[in-house]
Amino acid sequence: MYQPLPVHPARPDAQNVEAWAGHAWATGAADLSDDFDVERQRFDAARDSKHGVRARLFRPLRGGRNLNYPQKASAGKHPTLTFSSDGRSTYSKTLENVQLSDLLHAHPLRDFSRRRGQSNKPVAVHTETTADLVPCESRLERQLVLLADFDRRVAHIAAQPFTLEIPAGGTFSRHTPDFVMLGRGRVPLAVDVKTPSAAEDPKAQARHEDVRAVLAQAGIAHVVWTGIPDVLSNNLALFSKSRVGQDTQARYEPTLLRAAREPKPVAELVAGIAGNGLQASEGLVVVRRLIWLQKILVDLNSAYSPRSMVVSA
Repeated sequence: MYQPLPVHPARPDAQNVEAWAGHAWATGAADLSDDFDVERQRFDAARDSKHGVRARLFRPLRGGRNLNYPQKASAGKHPTLTFSSDGRSTYSKTLENVQLSDLLHAHPLRDFSRRRGQSNKPVAVHTETTADLVPCESRLERQLVLLADFDRRVAHIAAQPFTLEIPAGGTFSRHTPDFVMLGRGRVPLAVDVKTPSAAEDPKAQARHEDVRAVLAQAGIAHVVWTGIPDVLSNNLALFSKSRVGQDTQARYEPTLLRAAREPKPVAELVAGIAGNGLQASEGLVVVRRLIWLQKILVDLNSAYSPRSMVVSA
């Protein structure tokens, strides 16, 4: 289905929303929008019948945590990608046979580690992009999911979507990326989340170069992501949690957007709309919601406050 990609060696640190995927997330040779929309309708129907199944929130602390894998690729001659479409069973495909549906419907190939004293804190983030929970194994992964959820290019986020297995003799035998991001008209993007120090380890760099080269044969790009400034992460977390009812948003949005045609502080904006049934306290929440929807713009690299300057997009 996918055309092989050139290898992209960049391992960018994300400094802003537009640059987090570096140069690897290119547009594809073919427009995958139609295929995506069909498969996304299937995903939405399954999600609506049962939310949260990919997060595995109710898995017991004790007992087996691993899915049953098919025969290892190391026994064969060609690399394979192993998927699970139900969170229980798995299936494998060779690189040239991977389809968009495999990535979009993928369940995590690992469960969260749970043990006394572990440093990472697994969470499940509810995203606007999937309208469902996306599991994250660490605070750093949560940062990436927030950033991807805010990025309008991202149309789907899947955690630990597949396991890459290669025949014996390579620098690794099995690798599970942390996420895959899908966008309409863009190649799938696999992302490994590492701390800056871990990403600089020569063995890790060599491993990821090999992972990147193999995935390119399946038409999947790959980057290593190392984080964003805390101020950006904190702002995104604030805006992502600002939810209002559709009726409330519809009542406030036109007035706020008109009032914000010229840049002004948030406090001045909401004070100016008070009256005629509009309350400043509700307006503050709606402003944050409109920032998350990118209908109102603000400097994301400065801590958000009532003094922050905002303007209509």
